[in-house]
Amino acid sequence: MLTAYGTIGLAAVGAAQTFVTRQAVRTTQEDVREARKARVDASAPRLTFIASGTSWPPHLIDSHDVTSRTDMNVKHRFVLPRDANTVVYVAGCLKVVNEGKTTAVVTIPMGAVVLGGPTDTEPARDYDAAQRLRTVQAFPLPPGEHVILWLRASRTAGEWAAVQGGLVGDQDPIVVTIYAEDTLADGVQDCTDLHIRAMPIVPSGQDDHAWVLNPLLPGQPSSPVQVTAAPTVRSYRSETQPRRHWWHNA
Repeated sequence: MLTAYGTIGLAAVGAAQTFVTRQAVRTTQEDVREARKARVDASAPRLTFIASGTSWPPHLIDSHDVTSRTDMNVKHRFVLPRDANTVVYVAGCLKVVNEGKTTAVVTIPMGAVVLGGPTDTEPARDYDAAQRLRTVQAFPLPPGEHVILWLRASRTAGEWAAVQGGLVGDQDPIVVTIYAEDTLADGVQDCTDLHIRAMPIVPSGQDDHAWVLNPLLPGQPSSPVQVTAAPTVRSYRSETQPRRHWWHNA
């Protein structure tokens, strides 16, 4: 006849066996997931981002129409707060390479555009370029292929003045998010944040309220424009709901 202690002991053994069994199941499931990820990774697209020059000088715009921009020069002078709302934009270029084994469908946001030629540092000043800068765009990027991506970062003169101080690399970045995914049912969805840091205007040195064009030039050790890529975040369709882009209708 089992005593109360014996009953408790058997219950404890049963609970321990159940715990071990559940742990074994969890371990097996995790191993299966990791094996699936490794298989998917081996055949997935993989984008790399390489700095490929900057557009200089900065530009002044009264609207978001790229065809109406004015190149800044040493004669431009911003007196704050009078000129605080004048929009100043800088631009940087990145070479985007697909080093994976399948085609990536790349989605870029408004303010970014694929350049037409390998030596371009600016989009053409035409209606088509202006329209593309105003829309979200998606395009295929086959394995081994690359494009040159032009990114625009806009702030008002007042906003540029407010974020500056110290080195360019210390500035609060403007973030442009790039998405890349394959077309496989059991594939991947990648998200990469591109950071644009810039110092297009600097204090004049003669008037505490006046700001002028930064005399530094791109390519110098203290370049006034820096574009960098944060680590890519990858998700797997087998583990997540399909991503709906924010511009899709519900």
